[in-house]
Amino acid sequence: MNVVEEMILRQAIELSAVIGDHSETLRNLTVSFIKSEFRMELPHNEISSALEREAIARLFFACGKSRPEEIRNPQNCLRLARDLWLDYSIATSNQLSADLFMKEAEERFRKEKDLNPTLEMKQSPVSGMIKKLFSNPGAAQEYKTLLQKTVQYFQVAFYVLDEYFTNTTIKPLFELYNPFLLSDEKHSTIKNETSAETIDDNSKSRIKYLEKSIHDLKIKLEYAQKDAIRYIAITLTSSGFGSPLFELNSIKKDKTTPEHISSAISNLFLALESLDIRISKDSLVGKTMTFDEIEEGKFCLQNDDILGTSDFVTVKYPGVKLGKEMIVKPTITKEKNYD
Repeated sequence: MNVVEEMILRQAIELSAVIGDHSETLRNLTVSFIKSEFRMELPHNEISSALEREAIARLFFACGKSRPEEIRNPQNCLRLARDLWLDYSIATSNQLSADLFMKEAEERFRKEKDLNPTLEMKQSPVSGMIKKLFSNPGAAQEYKTLLQKTVQYFQVAFYVLDEYFTNTTIKPLFELYNPFLLSDEKHSTIKNETSAETIDDNSKSRIKYLEKSIHDLKIKLEYAQKDAIRYIAITLTSSGFGSPLFELNSIKKDKTTPEHISSAISNLFLALESLDIRISKDSLVGKTMTFDEIEEGKFCLQNDDILGTSDFVTVKYPGVKLGKEMIVKPTITKEKNYD
């Protein structure tokens, strides 16, 4: 992976760990986040390796919201705040300059060391990321463009982190990296006004967090419903049950079928269409094709027969679509004794 992909993967893991829904694994949340927000699919082995390295993200995902008292050293979780502060700064900055971000990072780290003199590190922990990102021509701009697609999640993430750090002794250290807090200078001049604004901001962040949770649940419900409908359609067309849906389709088309039976079957198919299940390629049924006419991947060969170049096949059943997706391919049968 290149540096941008590495940074995107790290950001996806950390954001998912902070605001992700615990009905999914951190891995699944990360994969879904990258796919939905960036339209990217990264190698599974790279994702596994990154998750192994991101021990703090895994710890926060496991305990940060449900069992925060089990995180014995909250200081470690500051890494999430530092990293996400840098991401948000890059996404919203009007100027992409390594010197600018190094200066901002070191200034915050200096204040962090003032508050915590026992800190042994001599340089900001995010300085390595800044150097790596800006050492690759064009990488910073590419990373910023991708980050801007997720900028709506940062206030939610910092709201969750604020909830966690409020119950720790290192809340002031976290606040150095919270981009949604007013600076000390502004705070001293408009103290009365900001108290109300802070409450309002916290309420907005809470609402966004809940909206994100609701959005995630809706998406999962939609996927669950679609999976259930897909399972029903595949079961109704399974040869193990005699392909009842296809047989009913044949009965409906048969001119000798009594009208009341044909009408009942038609109503069944209308009901299935309301679930977005539709018969597809029905016009191919009964068609005989040579080996060369069979499009690769477009048909399902019944009985797992093996076709030779001189064989002929007949289309026995149509296909089935769920929405625009062909979930059951048209079934073809090998003609055993074709002259």
